[in-house]
Amino acid sequence: RPTVLIVGEYLLNFHPGANHDIEAFLEQNGFEIIEARMSDVIQKSYFYRDMQVREYHLHKPLQEKLWYRMADLFFDLAHDAADKIASAHPLYDRPAVRLPELVKESDPIIHHTFDAGEGVLIPGEILHHAAHGCRAFVILQPFGCLPNHVVGRGISKRLKELYPDIQILPLDYDPDVSFANIENRLQMLIMNAREQEAEKDKTK
Repeated sequence: RPTVLIVGEYLLNFHPGANHDIEAFLEQNGFEIIEARMSDVIQKSYFYRDMQVREYHLHKPLQEKLWYRMADLFFDLAHDAADKIASAHPLYDRPAVRLPELVKESDPIIHHTFDAGEGVLIPGEILHHAAHGCRAFVILQPFGCLPNHVVGRGISKRLKELYPDIQILPLDYDPDVSFANIENRLQMLIMNAREQEAEKDKTK
């Protein structure tokens, strides 16, 4: 199955009621879903502040600096424990990429200390999974959320310059958006993915 990464504003990402159950729809149309990690969404706030203190020498109370550093350490320990459990599964491929490595991949586009909206998680996730073979990406955006549009829709052109064969589909959600509207936007992604798979089969 072709893979598709779903990224964007985390409440839309992880709540099927908010995103019209987009994962189930894409699975029914032949995709394997790659989901961004909720733990990265939580960790990023501590990570950005820790990096800003370290790299820009910001003056913060000592206890605040220690809290940022300890929070990062806690997440690393939790990820190590999760990877150890996951490694016992026969489909385990490789450890999930850690946040410091993930966000630094996007430095040429948006620096890893940038903190607004989803920050560099969107370009970082797309670049990481594009490098590992994923060619379809859906960015979920609340209508009118400027920070998310900057780090989502705003960087699409640059990402396509780096990976010309990828598809990036930003989807805007507002309270009145219907599933029919979402489905119409997704159909092009689905058709293009099927064409890419057919081309792969011809070359085998």
